[in-house]
Amino acid sequence: MNLANNIALYGNSLNTNRAVARINGILNANQVILGGAKNTRVDVGSTAKITTKGNFNVGSETYTDNTKGAVLNINGGTHTIGANLNIGYRQDNNVYTGSVVNINGGTTTIKGALKTVGSSNINITAGNVVVNGNIEVATHAKLIVSGTSTFKTDGNLLVVHAGNDTANTQLVINTSGNKIGGHIYVPETGK
Repeated sequence: MNLANNIALYGNSLNTNRAVARINGILNANQVILGGAKNTRVDVGSTAKITTKGNFNVGSETYTDNTKGAVLNINGGTHTIGANLNIGYRQDNNVYTGSVVNINGGTTTIKGALKTVGSSNINITAGNVVVNGNIEVATHAKLIVSGTSTFKTDGNLLVVHAGNDTANTQLVINTSGNKIGGHIYVPETGK
């Protein structure tokens, strides 16, 4: 599927097995948006190839509040995100939470930054993740790297101070062969 514009996927179901999209082929789009107030889930197969010119937003978008609880499962394939991979969203005092990205294989290249916020998680258990910009973990978010996965960033790895309480923000790296091109920053303030 080749789209000149954005593709937006929104759930509207109390049943997590009903609002599911499966991508096993080629998807080219300007931007991909997963809203998930009612259980949106996208499963990406091992033969898939996703390319975006702009952001890939998982439970993250500025012009709607229907952005909680989205899940993206990448089980393989080769993907290129032209800008940022945003998981969760924070603007002013509004934190859209509960979104999850699970990377279980393949190669995902992010030409911008990888950002997770608002009790949202990214779990990298297999495959390779390449980030040209920064990796940012903020506001009760979690980044967990384990299994056979590796990541590389040309930028910094930041545990970002966003608010007065960073107690539940977690960064866990349990694999070797990773590369951080810049620095690791942790907040000076907060709990």
